[in-house]
Amino acid sequence: MSTPDSAPTLDLHAYQAAHEHAVLIAHPERARLWSRGADAIDLIHRMSTNDLRNLAELAGRPTVLTSPIGRIVALLHVINLGKQALLLGGDGQATAIRRWLSGYIFFNDDVKITDAAPDIAYWGLYGKQAARLGESLVAGASSLPIYHALPLADGWLVRVPGLAGAPAQPGDGYGLALPPASLPAILAQLQSGGAVTAEQDLYEILRLEAGYPKHGAELSEQYIPLEADLGYAVSFNKGCYIGQEIIARMESRGKLAKTLVRLKAHQPMQVGDTLLGSAGERGVVTSAGFSPLQGWLAMGYIRPSAAQSGSALTVGIAPQAHPATVV
Repeated sequence: MSTPDSAPTLDLHAYQAAHEHAVLIAHPERARLWSRGADAIDLIHRMSTNDLRNLAELAGRPTVLTSPIGRIVALLHVINLGKQALLLGGDGQATAIRRWLSGYIFFNDDVKITDAAPDIAYWGLYGKQAARLGESLVAGASSLPIYHALPLADGWLVRVPGLAGAPAQPGDGYGLALPPASLPAILAQLQSGGAVTAEQDLYEILRLEAGYPKHGAELSEQYIPLEADLGYAVSFNKGCYIGQEIIARMESRGKLAKTLVRLKAHQPMQVGDTLLGSAGERGVVTSAGFSPLQGWLAMGYIRPSAAQSGSALTVGIAPQAHPATVV
């Protein structure tokens, strides 16, 4: 593995560990909130895209908060913990999510949304050996369905999308949602099992390799969930929610104005770069970085007609323009 001079410095030891073993990455800015009360989950069901009814205890489900015109406010992972629900959102979104949900609480709703950050620290465990290490913490971790949770050290182990592994074959992923006092012992146990502690810049590369979007880049009020490939977090059979009419109309027509793509190139790509398709389709790069195994990668949006795998795009404006391929 090598890095060109034009690429940001990356901890190659940690990168190799992510692909061959496992890494631990702190997510101190990850939004985490409590929803408490008899209507703790019902409120979010009413306000978001997915059907959260009949969510069993320790089960989780992704859903999207959308604006009245169907644009993405936040992607949430909702986990039913019995007497409360844990909401996991994007980095730096805790206050915005709490205020947005609280604004739709009626006088007869038994629910309160509060910040869980003082109670719960959040770390990610990613890699080919993450499932084995998770199993060493709590039995059943390796077979845990995605977004579901298991009790762990006064907190929870949560199955999340995997980010690391062979190209196009992501490894497993877990979230450690634990009280700060319980965290050091768990981290030490995972490190003794071979997990390597890594920084946020590695997480950015791993998510680009996996094509996983993030808040503020691919997920924002510029896009609707279907454009961001979040159809798995949308139910088309539930009752009304904010923004439903727009999303349902786009799904029924089967036509999107733009769609999320992952790109590969031989030269650097930067956030904000213009994308051009062969028929004149225009788009934009939303995230970019260098992968030691895959080269220059990016994510961005462009019209669906230019978004087929293998499609050739142009990045940037002449004379600095260069080719990229949809992968």
